[in-house]
Amino acid sequence: MGPAITGNIDNYRANLTQVLDLTHTFSPKLVGDVRLSFNRFYSYYPNGTVRAGINTLTAGALGLTMPQLPTTNKDYAPQINLGDNLPGVIGNTGDPGIFETYDLEPSMTQTFGRHALHYGAEFSLYHAVSGGIGQPNGNFSFANTGNNNFTQKNPFQGAQDGSVLANLLLGYPSGGSVQYSFAPYESYNYYGGFIQDDFKVKSNVTINAGLRWDEELSPKERHNRLLAGVCLTCPNPISGLIHNPPNNTLPNGAPFVNPITGAVQFASNSYSAYANDTAYWQPKLGASWGVNKYMVIHGGYTLGKALGIELGGASAWSQNTNYQASPDGGLHPATSFFNGNPFPNGYIVPPQTSQGPLTLVGTGFGIDQRNRKIPIVQQYTFGFEAQLPFQTIANVAYLGAHTFNLRASRQLNGISAADFAKGHADPNYLDQQVPNPFYGVLPNTVDEGANPTIQARYLMVPYPQYNGNLYSYDDASGYSNYNSLQMKLEKRISGSNVLIKGLSILGSFTWSRLESATGFLNNYGASLVDPSPYYTIDGSDRPWDFAFSGVYGLPIGRGGFLASNVSGPVSEAISGWRLDWIFQNDGGQPVGYPSGYNYNCGGSYNIVSPQRSYKSFLNNTQNSCFSTFAEYTAVTHVPITTLVRTPFAQQTALGLEKDFQVREGMSINFKGEGFNVTNTPIFPAPSTGSPDQAISRNTSVTDPNQPGAWSGYGTVGSNQQNFPRQIQLSLKLQF
Repeated sequence: MGPAITGNIDNYRANLTQVLDLTHTFSPKLVGDVRLSFNRFYSYYPNGTVRAGINTLTAGALGLTMPQLPTTNKDYAPQINLGDNLPGVIGNTGDPGIFETYDLEPSMTQTFGRHALHYGAEFSLYHAVSGGIGQPNGNFSFANTGNNNFTQKNPFQGAQDGSVLANLLLGYPSGGSVQYSFAPYESYNYYGGFIQDDFKVKSNVTINAGLRWDEELSPKERHNRLLAGVCLTCPNPISGLIHNPPNNTLPNGAPFVNPITGAVQFASNSYSAYANDTAYWQPKLGASWGVNKYMVIHGGYTLGKALGIELGGASAWSQNTNYQASPDGGLHPATSFFNGNPFPNGYIVPPQTSQGPLTLVGTGFGIDQRNRKIPIVQQYTFGFEAQLPFQTIANVAYLGAHTFNLRASRQLNGISAADFAKGHADPNYLDQQVPNPFYGVLPNTVDEGANPTIQARYLMVPYPQYNGNLYSYDDASGYSNYNSLQMKLEKRISGSNVLIKGLSILGSFTWSRLESATGFLNNYGASLVDPSPYYTIDGSDRPWDFAFSGVYGLPIGRGGFLASNVSGPVSEAISGWRLDWIFQNDGGQPVGYPSGYNYNCGGSYNIVSPQRSYKSFLNNTQNSCFSTFAEYTAVTHVPITTLVRTPFAQQTALGLEKDFQVREGMSINFKGEGFNVTNTPIFPAPSTGSPDQAISRNTSVTDPNQPGAWSGYGTVGSNQQNFPRQIQLSLKLQF
């Protein structure tokens, strides 16, 4: 209640688009066009009533003394994140986001003989303020299982014997941080050129051939506040500052890497954050053949390139000071939160460029490597279009796509499969505390400088100076395959009578399947990392899509069924109205499968609920059959299934519009639109966490059969995934 409330509070979005399009006819066979556009999108999403300014709650009111970072003058209480499917409390974040696009597109259309050429260029400039100051007021997490759950019997393995609320009441967080960040302001350029030829070989045969080349340059921060990846082979000077284990061998017999390699690189005016090598030639080829006057067969192939989404990962201008939850690797809890001073050593100031290759040493992080790749998409299609009786057009086509260079996001600081197997047989091989060579060398505010001992596994990785975590966001080993059958049926009535002032209807149905390899079953720092991503159904796959749309000229006013004899201003006001609609329904998306748990009731777990409801959308009647994995157990089952799909519901949009003539060559278009006019909610996917926990009743929802009435594995919450009914009115001046 009150300041504890989290969620999207007082959201604000603003979108401004301006377009200038100039067209000039040089001759009957040569037309030029120049299009200049600008778009600015601004968003602000406070994540709770505290950040939105509706309620007030300070850290002092909770008995905590938090560091006062210079990036904010606000005194918000820290955000509290809870496990056990409990909602978090106290929202203290909400940085504005800004994205701007400037675009110039000159082009020419030229015809000669049987050829119709279209050629031109595009130049774009993008500005992005994608981040902000983060969470200078801090956050804390209280775990329900795994490491740093200090109320379970085995601190390294959950067995339904720990409690989030007990950890909270005792003051034992499993983690937390305060964030010191400078808000970045980045920009990047895109430019390209294209040529396309529509060649009419015969009256019934057309070939479409085209070629595009483009380049997307590396983002640049206006103060050069970006890293340029990590050089994995560069020596790190930390090697000469620490005391290596005797004979470079840890007490458990595992080798310690010496010399240590891996050092961050800095972007500059002469060294971009990403290599500028994304230029790509993209051919396109298509053909159509009119078999007879009723049927056309068509097909084609294109090779295209996506836009990059990389704006930099970890930064030397953004630094987390992590809460030290345990002095001995998770065996016992730290008492600093309980004592009211969670960060007794203060906070880390972002080093910027001052530390050179020693930057970020002592802490784990994720980063974009400099050799990013842009996804490449191959598309291929084959189909036919036919005219059916009653002037109806049918189109049936196969469309497929293969995409490679997709982001798979890979952990670079894993241990070997052999060491992982030894840890599975004897967890102490990896868990044992060994002397920390970084202690006394690194500041005690960073993770690896905080304690004199450290778990052995954090020193058994390729880059031990990064605390067992060096995560590459832009690993490009991912790929996907899409296959679909698309069917359309279109009917138009262009004539006019008392019942119809023009009618166009379109029905479409798509069957499709999207499979991808963009994730790893095992991908953990200081633990097992798989050699390649797993291939399975994609989480965004929808097996079918149905849409029915149309435009109907209403039979009202002049020549219509209603009020046809009205004249003068009344006739002008009621005549010429058009009604349009779009009805859409889709299949749901796959749901998560509890692949990280043992199923102990014989056979395989059947995820399908015997009686599907919002309380039991997944089979959650067997929580006693599940147990968490023993330490260092590899995941072998894919974490997604199509046996159950997420909820979905029809969405209907309606529009009513009319053109009012002002004078010759000038009119005003009025349009009223309603989106989700039936106000039908789409509820979220079922919860897929903690299948070993029994579900619980949320009495704040009176009806036990409604979404949100239950919490826990397999239940469906009440957070609406789509917008409620929206009505908008618009006026457009056309001249």
